[in-house]
Amino acid sequence: MTQFIAHRGLSGRYPENTHLAFRKAWEADCDGIELDIQVSKDSQVLVIHDPDTQRTAGEQHWIAETAYADLLHLNVGLGGKGGHSRFCERIPLLTDVIAEMPSGKIVQIEIKHQIVNMDAVIAVLSNLRTDIGAQIISFDTEKLLRVRRELPHLACFLVMDAEQPPIADRLGFAVAHGLAGLDSDYQLATPDFSRAVLDAGLQLAHWTVNDSASAKRLMAQGAGFLASDFADELMRSVAP
Repeated sequence: MTQFIAHRGLSGRYPENTHLAFRKAWEADCDGIELDIQVSKDSQVLVIHDPDTQRTAGEQHWIAETAYADLLHLNVGLGGKGGHSRFCERIPLLTDVIAEMPSGKIVQIEIKHQIVNMDAVIAVLSNLRTDIGAQIISFDTEKLLRVRRELPHLACFLVMDAEQPPIADRLGFAVAHGLAGLDSDYQLATPDFSRAVLDAGLQLAHWTVNDSASAKRLMAQGAGFLASDFADELMRSVAP
């Protein structure tokens, strides 16, 4: 059965990667959330997509060069499609977002390629709750391999888009290193692509799916997880 994942929370209507966007996803009973992480100068694992705060807060601070306490004054309520000046949100800690998750739900944690301090990431991932479904996703193969080595119990998905190496290479990498699946731009998901992934024994995840026609097509092709900016609306639109 396909699971519907709120991409950066319900980011189509609320500021991306914020407690508000995640809370609204849980209130709507979405199957899970997707989020992005960066690491601050003082080794705090923060939930934010970009390596700096300009786009989401209107004020530039580089995450890796700034202590978390020096970022707390920022309002990231401007961030993404659902951002607006009426919102007042702070950059969350990953541990706080995880603590607020309902039992049995899914979290897709994207490790951004800019991260240098992987020790901090591993430390947090090693203490994730066991009553949630954690999936580690990344474009960065080296970071995924480190998670596989040190935390082999966690499901890892290789993220891919049209700018990555050929699909056959990514599929071969996922199989060779025991990944759980591929997480692709949904526009790459032809019937042949989906069949090849499933035939290899891998799971299919896709982003960012915001229309019901695409969702129904991908569901018919065996997609396990669909990330959407409007996951609640998408769930309702494809319900039997």
